[in-house]
Amino acid sequence: MEAATTAAWTAAAAAVLTKETTTPHGGARCLRVAYGGTNLPRATQAFGGVDGKVYRLTGWARSDGVVGPRVYDSGSVTLWTGTASTSWQYFSVTYTAVGTSITLMALATGAGYVEFDDLSIVKVGG
Repeated sequence: MEAATTAAWTAAAAAVLTKETTTPHGGARCLRVAYGGTNLPRATQAFGGVDGKVYRLTGWARSDGVVGPRVYDSGSVTLWTGTASTSWQYFSVTYTAVGTSITLMALATGAGYVEFDDLSIVKVGG
C-alpha cells in the first residue's frame, strides 16, 4: 500500500481509487475505494496465486462511517465483511483460492468510501 499511485490496482464498477495519507494504519499511505457512480465499487489485484492452493490473507480496513468494506477472491467468494466503523478493523482469513486475484470492495450504493491498509497474502498449504 505504500506505492504513491494506484497503478497496481484495477478499478471496477466505476470505483475511484486514491492513495490517502491521513491516518493510514501503517506507513504513509492506504488505498481508498470510493463510489464513482456505480454500486459496489471495487479494486482488484492479481497476486500470483494458484487455484486450489491455501492462502492466508490479513489486513486492515475502515469505513467512512456509512459504507462497509468487503474482501473477496476472484471466484466472487466473500472472504471477509467489515462494519461501517471509522476505526481500523483487522481481518485474517485462511481460504482455498478460486482464481488468482483479490478484490477490495466498498458496499456503497451511493456516495461513500472504504480504506484498506497493510495487506498480506501468504501461501500456507494445499
